[in-house]
Amino acid sequence: MSTCAPEMKQGKHVFEIVGYSKHRGMGQAHENFIRSRIFSIGGHNWSIRFYPDGYLIKADEDHISVYLELMDKAKVRASCDLRLVDQSTGLSASVHKTDPRMFISSGHKFAPQTCLFKKRSELEPSVYIQDDRLIIVCCHCFQRGKGV
Repeated sequence: MSTCAPEMKQGKHVFEIVGYSKHRGMGQAHENFIRSRIFSIGGHNWSIRFYPDGYLIKADEDHISVYLELMDKAKVRASCDLRLVDQSTGLSASVHKTDPRMFISSGHKFAPQTCLFKKRSELEPSVYIQDDRLIIVCCHCFQRGKGV
């Protein structure tokens, strides 16, 4: 008998965007994003990409976009739960959770979690933005090795 039980590594990163309103108007181009500092989970380096005006698609003009990005030259199977912090309680709420997918440094290094992450018209008057500050939490899980 053999058993397959892949080792799962978990971690989280908190990305605080101060001066949220000042970042609006950057445009939807691929290079118009704000990147978190690089953080390490399970021996791989990651960052969060935040697109204040959405990402490339005309349909997402009223949305912000958030992506998890692999910074290493590697191939990693991972999932993530992208969350926003309610600044009146300090608790985070899941906005978009992904199934496991491959992050590959040569191509798909940032996951298309969703370009339609959250509508700005819902986000901006909410408890998620306070004192012109937005806090994104990425709860991240990835598979390490084959596990057989």
